Amino acid sequence: MKECIKYLEKIGTKRLYEKGSIIFFEGENAQKFFLLLKGVVRVYKSISINKELNLHYFKAFDFIAEMPAFKKASYPANAVCEQDCELLELDFDTFEQSCLKDGKIALMMINSLFAKIMILEKELLRGSMELRKRFIFFILENESNLDQLSQRQIAIFLNARAESLSRIIKEFKVKQLISTQKGKIKLENKQALQNELW
Repeated sequence: MKECIKYLEKIGTKRLYEKGSIIFFEGENAQKFFLLLKGVVRVYKSISINKELNLHYFKAFDFIAEMPAFKKASYPANAVCEQDCELLELDFDTFEQSCLKDGKIALMMINSLFAKIMILEKELLRGSMELRKRFIFFILENESNLDQLSQRQIAIFLNARAESLSRIIKEFKVKQLISTQKGKIKLENKQALQNELW
């Protein structure tokens, strides 16, 4: 992986983005795609003036927007930096030539596309769940990052109203399933949370 990234750095352009910077907007022509080197990027769709539908959070060494670049289509969503980020901007035509020369680069892309399919499957499953279960899955899957996520950020990720999530958090605190400290959630009884799913 490291040697592939070093190679990609030779054919791409490193760009620094501050927190809150937009990387691309939905509908723009996808001539470039990105490899996230540092930070967190949120991809979302605007569904009304004040409402966003979060699709995914990308972390270091994830490809972003490779599918629309491959298809020479438009970006299907918006991308914003949730932290200061370092991205490697890649031209797809140059990347395609690299894939033809080096099978490791092609395998890296295939792996990324499989990961996107898994994300889609997970989101389809979550979309059919009530908020309570989506919240439990989220905190169990992201236990190691909970100390970095505010309750508002979790609500945004779950596409939920903060008030609705707050009621669930209050209930779980009363049941001693979770605790909160300075607005951050900590798991107190993982087994009981898992039992709440079934």
